[in-house]
Amino acid sequence: MGELILCSRMRAAAPFYIEAASVNVYSVEELCYYIEHNLYLLGRNFMSEALCAWVGQELGMKETAAKLRGILAADGSLTEFAAAILSSSGYCVGGAPGEVINRLREIEYKSESECAKLRADRYLENGMYAAAVREYRRLVKKWEEDPLLTGNLWHNMGKIGRASCRERV
Repeated sequence: MGELILCSRMRAAAPFYIEAASVNVYSVEELCYYIEHNLYLLGRNFMSEALCAWVGQELGMKETAAKLRGILAADGSLTEFAAAILSSSGYCVGGAPGEVINRLREIEYKSESECAKLRADRYLENGMYAAAVREYRRLVKKWEEDPLLTGNLWHNMGKIGRASCRERV
């Protein structure tokens, strides 16, 4: 079954392009959905002046944009930044924002390599095979000294091959 997201706030005339996932978002609810479902793709580059400007200008959420800019200026955490976006919308209800923030906190303190592995796994789950292979190959070169981890990476790349063959049939 699909999900229905009721967008109760203004829809932007111009979308915000999220390069990590090659996706456009048109509302704060879509941005929150992206954050919730793509935690492993979020990085410090997500925290940008461009996003703050889009929130303020395109969505008309000037207070939220100012709050986001304050977090940027104070060199705040990705968790703070995402929490400000999530709390500004009615998207996450019933305790969900807390769950998302807790998962993001866990990720934020992992090493870059651990996050890269989780990101590659997420690419694989979402059918973004080329991005997953690029990430896995980069990790294999970096972690050659760990045979168990290298084996897991090669295993996941093999899963990509199987999945892409099934799609061609």
